[in-house]
Amino acid sequence: MKRVLLLFGLIIFILSSCSKEKRELIVYTSVDQRYSEPIFTSFEKKTGIHIKALYDMESSKAVGLAKRISLEHKNPKADIFWNGEVLQTALLANKGLLGSLPNMPKKDGVYLEDPKRKWIIFGGRLRVWLLNNEALSINKRHLQKAMAYPLYGTSSDQLAWYWQREGERKTLQYLYKLKRKNWHFLSGNAMVRRLVEHGELFKGLTDSDDAYLAIKRNNRLKIIIYKTEDNSTLLIPNTISLIKGARDKKEAIKFIKYIISENVQKQLVQMGWIHYRLDGKAWINKKESSPLPYRVKAITLNPSLFYNFDFVKFSQKLRQVIWQK
Repeated sequence: MKRVLLLFGLIIFILSSCSKEKRELIVYTSVDQRYSEPIFTSFEKKTGIHIKALYDMESSKAVGLAKRISLEHKNPKADIFWNGEVLQTALLANKGLLGSLPNMPKKDGVYLEDPKRKWIIFGGRLRVWLLNNEALSINKRHLQKAMAYPLYGTSSDQLAWYWQREGERKTLQYLYKLKRKNWHFLSGNAMVRRLVEHGELFKGLTDSDDAYLAIKRNNRLKIIIYKTEDNSTLLIPNTISLIKGARDKKEAIKFIKYIISENVQKQLVQMGWIHYRLDGKAWINKKESSPLPYRVKAITLNPSLFYNFDFVKFSQKLRQVIWQK
């Protein structure tokens, strides 16, 4: 009898150990670790599901992770792709590498689900100018401007959107114009922010999260919203997707529902990662002090703008202009 009980106890222990091992999700994310890790931790505390995260490199952002997902498509390692941008999510959807999501209840401004149910967008950042007027008084050579290399990150989203709207010729003309004005193309938005902060650049085109962080450190810096020709501004949301062939779709859906919730988005606002709803309205209370406007006339990018986008041609043409002597 004792042997039977011991055997039964051993079976229960093994089964419980296996079930614990299964309660893990692998998330590939281009969202900075300082913002994403607290969300992973809070999700694990709430559900008991451990998040194993793979982060990007600042210089390549979501591009490197998207390449990895493509290479692993026959034997997917990740369950979820949490992208701080939209273009690479669209390219994965174009390749058929994203799984299908369940229908989510509509919440205007909070999140938007792809009609084909391959992604959800939520929580936006703006493209902005970060200015350091003190750089003007140091030396004329600091009258320089910069943006992140436009084949990665949100700079890539911005140029791809312009390409889709205005066409190849106008996009390349725009880049030639920047080169004639001695613009610098740097390794990422964080590098743009750092050089403006240190007075080595007068003006840098970056995202509102980097600019907001810089202003908190030095309130003499200034943010100006980047405007398009029709006086709108680009709002680049986060995207969340299920990888096709995910090991545990049910658990992955739990995380996706968690992260698009209003409470979690407000946490991301408090940390400084996102600032706007999809409708261009700031998440903060109107009475709160902020270097960013309460509402903007937003062009909210989403992956459907880039379905069937020829990224190979786009990247080849941009490289030719940028590296041309």
